[in-house]
Amino acid sequence: MIFWIICTILIAITIFFVVRPLFHTKVVLPDRKDTEVAIYKNQLQEIEYDVERNLISYKEAELAKLEISRRLIASDDSYFAKPSLESNAMSCIGSHKYYVVVICAGISIFTSSIYLLLGTPGLKGKPYAERTNSELAKARITELIARVEARLQEKPDDPRGWDVIAPVYLSQEKYLKAMHAYRRAIQLNGENEQRLTKYAEATLGANGGNVSAAVANIYQRVIGLNPDHFNALFWLTVGHEQHDRFYQAIDGYNKILERQGLSLRMRQLVTERITVLRYKILVEQLDFKSNKVERLSQDVGKSISSSDFNEQKKHTLYMIKRLAKKLKRDGGDLFEWKRLIRAYHVLGQKQKAAEVYMDSLRAFHGKSRELATIRDLSAQLDINIQP
Repeated sequence: MIFWIICTILIAITIFFVVRPLFHTKVVLPDRKDTEVAIYKNQLQEIEYDVERNLISYKEAELAKLEISRRLIASDDSYFAKPSLESNAMSCIGSHKYYVVVICAGISIFTSSIYLLLGTPGLKGKPYAERTNSELAKARITELIARVEARLQEKPDDPRGWDVIAPVYLSQEKYLKAMHAYRRAIQLNGENEQRLTKYAEATLGANGGNVSAAVANIYQRVIGLNPDHFNALFWLTVGHEQHDRFYQAIDGYNKILERQGLSLRMRQLVTERITVLRYKILVEQLDFKSNKVERLSQDVGKSISSSDFNEQKKHTLYMIKRLAKKLKRDGGDLFEWKRLIRAYHVLGQKQKAAEVYMDSLRAFHGKSRELATIRDLSAQLDINIQP
């Protein structure tokens, strides 16, 4: 920022010195009359000199003097009849001073505005030595990578080489190379928690965030080494959701919520996912036809409270409320009672689920087959209320 301020000041100073002569109040120009008089006097002296040397006659000299005198008088009359160069120059300069000032100020303001618009005035300065060191560090990393790669081509079974190069590939987001490097490192050095976790991360990046069977298998091996590994538990749960295993995904997210030290942002994200999954299950179980069910984004950190999902949520709650009123007023078949019990259970409204269960028992009083089905559903959903 300071550099550009200095540049603006220098531009203003340069313009000032360029136009400075235009601001002089007096322009010194040679007097034409004095010049012509001096010339004619010199001519008269030459005539006298020619007469003395007898180069011309006396009569011719007199005629020449008369002609020179006539020219002198004529030039004097023309001088006073026309405006002087000085007056013309002063008039021109006086009329353009305003425009000169405006142009000078405009150039400075224009250049400064362009910089403020396109430049980065808030960028902090960086010493040349520091910039040089940064560039040298990058060049050295590139050189070291090339050396390690060359060494691995000569000795592909070097266990330390693969352990060194794999994290570098991952940090540079070269996921395919990182996958291969971690695979070789695991083959040569054996499995441990860190290698498997990074191997899964590289495979996940190569798949664009999709928890494939290969990624899930790697994370399962991590769980085998550390059952409480957060990343493995989280991505396995995301995998369940991506493959529409909603109940398993909800169980996984609930386990994550039970962890100590979970950040507020992660807690909000997991809570939102549980809410979305509950309504997905409702849409499936209540047979609501809709193509607006929000699926899991590849970017897990992105908020999923979209307007489409909110519309789906309102529609689902309306359908549940309407079904409950219909069953209470007119009754219904076994399938409708089961749907309403499941809906309240999925929403976590266990009290309402129990109330509907009791209402269904009264509705099917004396019908053993229907009552047996309702009781089986109660046991399945852990609704332990006896009639």
